[in-house]
Amino acid sequence: MGVPATLALASFSFALLQQQPKAAYADCFFFDEGADTITIIVTCDTTWPHLTDHASDDERTDDLIEDEGNGEYIIRAVIEVEDGDRLTISEDDGVSWLKFVGDTGVIVNGYADLVGIKYTSWDESNDSVVDNGGSEPRAWFRGRNVEGVSIVDSEMSYLGIEGGTAQNAE
Repeated sequence: MGVPATLALASFSFALLQQQPKAAYADCFFFDEGADTITIIVTCDTTWPHLTDHASDDERTDDLIEDEGNGEYIIRAVIEVEDGDRLTISEDDGVSWLKFVGDTGVIVNGYADLVGIKYTSWDESNDSVVDNGGSEPRAWFRGRNVEGVSIVDSEMSYLGIEGGTAQNAE
């Protein structure tokens, strides 16, 4: 019984991976400069390389996503995927590690596919993950009225909660 269930899950994940973005338009991103961080809002089906190319083309936002090489990126913004839209972040596109700085992360209202990547918080001053036991804000991943998220062969670690700190349970 475990084998058929595993095969069904593998088929489901494979079907999600086969879907290609329906469009890659320069106007499918906009930047909300409110609050303490800038939010990159995704309003189309797209991939990580397209998002990073667009962010680096805008003088106001070229430091929001820093390509460190070897597929590693430092992110200093919130990335929000709108209803009905999809963001695919995959090792097939050369992505290996997303390092989110401070109280930032991804909000998914539509769809997100994370394939073969590492997703963590990041402390630029120590050049390492944020390992503070939840005593201070750190990166997060949030589904808000999510339509679908596929996380395949990926690691998500050293994360916190949006906008706050974790309370230690005793």
